[in-house]
Amino acid sequence: MSYVAYFKTDVSAESNRPIMFLYNGGPGSSTLWLHMGSFGPRRVVIDSTDHQDPAPYTLVNNDHSLLDTSDLVFIDMPGTGYGRIANGKETSYWGVDADAQAFGQFIERFLTTYDRWNSPKFLFGESYGTTRSALLSKVLQDLNIDVNGIVLLSQMLTYEHFGLVDNATRDPGNNKPYQLALPTFAATAYYHHKLPVQPKDRDAFLKEVEHFALTDYSAALNMGSRIDDATFNQIAEQLHQYTGLPVAFIKKANLRVDGSEFRQQLLNDQGDIIGRYDTRFVSPASSPLDRRAGYDPQSQAMSAPYVALLNTYLKNELKSTANWKFIPGLSLCQEVGNSNTKALMGSM
Repeated sequence: MSYVAYFKTDVSAESNRPIMFLYNGGPGSSTLWLHMGSFGPRRVVIDSTDHQDPAPYTLVNNDHSLLDTSDLVFIDMPGTGYGRIANGKETSYWGVDADAQAFGQFIERFLTTYDRWNSPKFLFGESYGTTRSALLSKVLQDLNIDVNGIVLLSQMLTYEHFGLVDNATRDPGNNKPYQLALPTFAATAYYHHKLPVQPKDRDAFLKEVEHFALTDYSAALNMGSRIDDATFNQIAEQLHQYTGLPVAFIKKANLRVDGSEFRQQLLNDQGDIIGRYDTRFVSPASSPLDRRAGYDPQSQAMSAPYVALLNTYLKNELKSTANWKFIPGLSLCQEVGNSNTKALMGSM
């Protein structure tokens, strides 16, 4: 497993300073996004929702880094980043329990290597990383490591409610994803000016949609095949007002439009689809005739700058000399940086 760690050195008791372990989700993602886009000392500049022009890209100081209050350890899951599966099969590491055990062993070894056992310890997980944190906290307890706090970003603790929004139709009978996604659909339609009537007060509009999602819409979905024609037509019309989707499409979807369908259909009249993680992003649809979006415009727009600048940053600023694909791997830690911070790169 690989990592990049940042220690603030101009402190009186370095071994007692808070330390935060951060990781992205997927499952299957390295910590590229949290590291270079959110909380590391440097960040990638993404200043529009258009597909980024080719290199050169821009890297700047991150004024929102957490390094002023906590040391940071960005951990890549096994098989990503510098990491490689060297012994055993992938299934030994790629599973709910196996993944948590690997992270637990990593943290235990890290605390020993850098004499951080007495530091306040925090876990920061994003998406599947929130699921990881839930189990990892128990794994750490079993290793006699108590955590001081857990931060959940874009939590994914209930897959049946949130994880299936993109393909909720694959789980018949579970209506929660449709209800919980509706305010996001409405906010997106509002942003793209696709609503039949554009409300003047966005926040009031979204509160109205939330109320509808948890009351009338919920009741209608739970009627199932027992729903009467009048209620069916009324709900379809209201969904049209809240999402901008054609009434005919909403009816064909049986009042249940999942996330991927919405991303494909909202701008279908102009041949575009919208982003999955950030619905402000727009790109041409693979085919206007498709029912669901074929790719994510936001990921396509941002991945190249992040990968390019990460590799450049590791080479030029953290002075990595490795030539491994994507994120270089080092057998020994290398300490670099200014007088107040040191960055540690390596594998464990």
